[in-house]
Amino acid sequence: MSDPREWFYVRDDQSARRLIDLLNPAVLRLREFGLQPALVAEAPHKFNDANYDDYWCAVQFGGSYWEQSQYFEHIEHQGIKETASYVPDQTIDPKSTGTSVSSARIETLRTLLRDLQAAKWRDHIADAISPSPNLKSLALEYGQPWLCLEEVNGAGEDHVISWDDEGFFLVGSIERLDQAIGRPQIVLFDTLVSNDLHRLGAAARSYFLPEIRDAAALTLLHRQLVRAIDIVRAQTDQPVALRAAASRSSATELNRRPMFSQPESFTDGLRNGEGQYRVMRDGLWPKMRTARMPSVEYEMSDLAKACNLAARVLHDGGWRAGLAQALGEPLARGETVALFVDGEHAVLTRDNSYFDVSRAGIALAGAFDYPSCWAPEQTLGRFRAGSQYGAPIG
Repeated sequence: MSDPREWFYVRDDQSARRLIDLLNPAVLRLREFGLQPALVAEAPHKFNDANYDDYWCAVQFGGSYWEQSQYFEHIEHQGIKETASYVPDQTIDPKSTGTSVSSARIETLRTLLRDLQAAKWRDHIADAISPSPNLKSLALEYGQPWLCLEEVNGAGEDHVISWDDEGFFLVGSIERLDQAIGRPQIVLFDTLVSNDLHRLGAAARSYFLPEIRDAAALTLLHRQLVRAIDIVRAQTDQPVALRAAASRSSATELNRRPMFSQPESFTDGLRNGEGQYRVMRDGLWPKMRTARMPSVEYEMSDLAKACNLAARVLHDGGWRAGLAQALGEPLARGETVALFVDGEHAVLTRDNSYFDVSRAGIALAGAFDYPSCWAPEQTLGRFRAGSQYGAPIG
């Protein structure tokens, strides 16, 4: 993935100010919904598996969304496809379905998108910021306004900027926002530029750089982590990742249903399927079976047993809930909670937030690129070297 700092620049300061003056009232309208994420988005020539769409647009607030794709306008018998999902409003009379309320809110967001189109917001963006001919999305999440820009059909990365009284600043890159519609989290940073995180609002800074609000919960969590770390290190000094249940494995893992997922282990040396969570029954480990020859059984490796024992310590101890209690806020469904361990370091992650785990305790290390459970050596390498785009914050 390319360095987004090479892509982003402000073309004209006066145009940038006019764009901010256009976006600020739109952000206020998004805030009025009281639910996040909230967004409006559009893109010509959105990529699909067969070819290019002629036009795509979408709106979302909370879990409700509306999406429209116009397929191959030049081909006969092709047309417009619309998808919508309305989550009933829990604050209204329970005898009402809430669908009409959600539908009205969707229509309000569609009106906002039309107003931005009438104001030629795409032209304003092109005048103010380095050229970006495709995806335009205005989103509100973590209490922060985000402007997502990039070619959906290009490298598959959408660069995200925000703004304050001083102007626009680059925050990082996300993967295919157009494929994230309907997700409980939209703006998930695969890469992060840490230099300007101090310019974010208080809520967004707290998401990336959270504070500890319950010392007792943190102490209990630390004991669980140290026990798991010792189990792993007694078996191997190679990089290992232990992912909590209800977490993604990466920012781009869009199709997993995290509410049904179990803990998993990731490290070199595990055979196919050994990373899945298993527990001992009557003092015995379950037999493994190969995918090609399911009738053939074999014993779990010592490495897999150690990873499962460590994962059980954390899972049974409720480490995901324990981290939420220590931070004083619930975790969104799917937020990645993982422990990365090798012979030298141990790192606890909550999405882009990294915590150094030592015998002395748990300390915030900073905000980094999204952790990859599939490549624990890469995540630990980021921690040791600092963020991909600068030194860690914290």
